[in-house]
Amino acid sequence: IKQNHPGESYGFRFSANEKSLVHSTDSEHKEDAFDDNYRFISFFQDADLLIFDAMYSLADATFTKADWGHSSNVMGVELAARSHARKLCLFHHEPTASDGELDEFLFNSKMYGDIYKSEHQSEHGGTQYPEDIILAYDGLELEV
Repeated sequence: IKQNHPGESYGFRFSANEKSLVHSTDSEHKEDAFDDNYRFISFFQDADLLIFDAMYSLADATFTKADWGHSSNVMGVELAARSHARKLCLFHHEPTASDGELDEFLFNSKMYGDIYKSEHQSEHGGTQYPEDIILAYDGLELEV
């Protein structure tokens, strides 16, 4: 899928053995991401693993880094939940972020995921996705 990034950027979906992985980095998701028919929802739909460009916080992605072609952790949680992605891997971190800042970024992402789940629990019943939110790091290996 062609993504929103200066120059050319594409997201990829891989499926095999009834499992699917979506790799979507270098992509900015803005206000239209909240539309019911946002095209990435169907692209991410029911992915077992969504690797998502979460370079910035929501504030940075919205105000100081808008139009730079990257998304936020909050948008990652929103889109993963709405598309029922089972696991969300936040990827493409701010290069100047310290390990402590990345730990806080993951904590805030999970906290937002918990808030999202609790607010939408009564609407849909059962477990809301994503089941797990992780932070990518060098050498990380995941089983899908």
